[in-house]
Amino acid sequence: MISIASLPPRGRGPVPVQFVPVRGLHWEATQGIWVSTDEDALFRADLGISIKPAAGGWVLIRGVLRSHGMRRMTCLRVEVAGKPDPISIRIPVSVKGTVLELICLPSKWHSIYMQPLGAEGSFELEQWSARSIGLIERTVRRVQRMLPIYRKLTYTVRRRLGFRLRSLITHTPSAHRVMADIRDACAPMDYPLWVQRFHGLQDIDTKLIRKQIEHWPDKPVFKIFVTGEQEEALQTTLASLHHQLYQQFEILQCTDVAAFAALAQRHIFNADWYVFLVAGTSISEHALYWLAYEARQWPDATIIYTDHDFFGPDQIPQDPVFKPDWSPQLLCSTNYIGSAVAYRTKELAKELEAVDKQLYHGQNHDLLFRLCEVAKPKHILHIPAPLWHFPINQANRAATEMPEPDPVSRHLKRIGAKGNVISNHNDYYHIRYDISDPKPKVSIIIPTRDAFEHLKACIESVLKKSSYDNFEIFIVDNKTTDSAAIAYLNSLRSHRKIRILSYEKEFNYSAINNWAVSHSDGSVLCLLNNDTEVITPDWIEEMLGYLVQPEVGVVGAKLLFDDGSVQHAGDVVGVGGCATHLHANLPKESEGYCARAVLAQDLSAVTGACLMTWRHLYIALNGLDADKLPVAFNDVDYCLRVREAGRRVVWTPHAQLYHHESISRGADTSRKQRLRAKAEVAYMRRRWGEAMHHDPFYNPNLNYQRADFSFSGSPRIHYPWWQ
Repeated sequence: MISIASLPPRGRGPVPVQFVPVRGLHWEATQGIWVSTDEDALFRADLGISIKPAAGGWVLIRGVLRSHGMRRMTCLRVEVAGKPDPISIRIPVSVKGTVLELICLPSKWHSIYMQPLGAEGSFELEQWSARSIGLIERTVRRVQRMLPIYRKLTYTVRRRLGFRLRSLITHTPSAHRVMADIRDACAPMDYPLWVQRFHGLQDIDTKLIRKQIEHWPDKPVFKIFVTGEQEEALQTTLASLHHQLYQQFEILQCTDVAAFAALAQRHIFNADWYVFLVAGTSISEHALYWLAYEARQWPDATIIYTDHDFFGPDQIPQDPVFKPDWSPQLLCSTNYIGSAVAYRTKELAKELEAVDKQLYHGQNHDLLFRLCEVAKPKHILHIPAPLWHFPINQANRAATEMPEPDPVSRHLKRIGAKGNVISNHNDYYHIRYDISDPKPKVSIIIPTRDAFEHLKACIESVLKKSSYDNFEIFIVDNKTTDSAAIAYLNSLRSHRKIRILSYEKEFNYSAINNWAVSHSDGSVLCLLNNDTEVITPDWIEEMLGYLVQPEVGVVGAKLLFDDGSVQHAGDVVGVGGCATHLHANLPKESEGYCARAVLAQDLSAVTGACLMTWRHLYIALNGLDADKLPVAFNDVDYCLRVREAGRRVVWTPHAQLYHHESISRGADTSRKQRLRAKAEVAYMRRRWGEAMHHDPFYNPNLNYQRADFSFSGSPRIHYPWWQ
């Protein structure tokens, strides 16, 4: 329990907060942390007489709460006389763990409790204080808090949330709750409430959609194939079609595969777009409208897919699947697009006969490959909204009734790619691409300073564990002074695969790597930190196999902490203010969100701690930016420039290394280092502002404060009817 000491009269200084555990909490003195052993663990808070229970009042709470792992929600529970249940007040906590919150205590309150995590785990509490606050300061703080958030919200999200400029002053309770959701780095909200708030239609939305449709001079026509025999399931699907706001469609029902094939061939040219729904599937009332809108905006589009969720017998939505934009490598790893998709008639007609049996059962992986093989990437569109709703058991039932023959191997054969496809029962695929002879020479660049034990572990692991033989190692010594490290470097000078380079200038990670590259001659470069250790012997072959594929410019690896949890599973841009790692701290064997921690995929960036790229591409792009980004984010910037040049960035979970993270360099503690770090972030935001607003491989419905794949309190969605 928290005990917040007596508050002084308004205008006096804050009173330190004392924390008194009530249940599910204990103090680990040796580590200086609290440990929560219960989801409902509580502290108690005792307030002083300045905020009298009879009247209630406003309190400003400050503090730091750093969670080590999962945090679902931090809140105060205020018990009020005459009310059977306590009032819950959300306490937003920033990504850095900062708490600065205004709370209004109701009249007749008598006890206050704090739930720190809402989950099991450990955390730190520092510098907590509280004080009462008056009207003027309260108003000023409201404006200061809400104005930056108001500016960040898209116009359409502002309208959906009902925010106006006057909200900055009035700050109604509902606005306050929404702001707490937005500001909290971990903003848990029940999915049914969340989806209704951001994707459910209000009367004004329906009115605007109907008005927009009326003004369209041309209206795309959809053919909707509904397959299946179960009557109740059929009625669910037909009811959702009956309620569509966009009515330019025709329904064709098919109860068996033969009828489906005949109908499909007969009607293939009688519409602009085709949609296939297995009985039991429902779609949102604005689904066909949104598809039609995108089809009109992009006349050359081939495929339009949407996000989806599931529902159980109670019809309550659950388990949303928020997908990335077009990712060819992820489609090779699993059918992430699924059947929430519409196909343009012209392209579909060429492939329909080859896949009609799979389509009848909702299996479309092979068809997606066939269409994507001939479509340009810009003609594969993604609507970031859960417009498709599947029965919770539909996917498993379809896979059992009609398992789809290996679509990945057939795709590789059609495009002329060579490799061995390994699949499992979850329909996840791992491609071991062939590397043709002569095998490329890989120059591994390892900057170092001191850190003898980590450097030795790194070098030994590369030399002894790597199964690929055609590589050379360039160790770039940047002013090592440790005698053991110097002796170890000298012992390596005669090794046939190792060259020791001395870089005598001040530490500049970008400049060090660029300088080392000029001394190498491998056609492939691998930037590698000195605090990494090889886990999988075939890590070079794995990364190289993806790099030699058409249009790939960079490949990254999966990096783990010492305890086996994930340190890096690719980077996301814009989340957390600049860029950060995906699936950080995830247990090693966990699949992560939609299995993306165990599937190869396209991403915006990967870490330079283990990054493979082509030498000619690195030189053409002038390497890492030694001027603007001497220490941090140079790897992200390089990856973004690679993508800007038309190349792809791929991350593979099948090349694994340990990473002890910044052992040589250490943390940024001096004022000079902090200013440098701040300047690097500012440059990245200026240079890559558009990319940071929307990372194509991180759905805009997801949390942009932290890369945990939770859904956002302020989705970066543009609703077309508000354009």
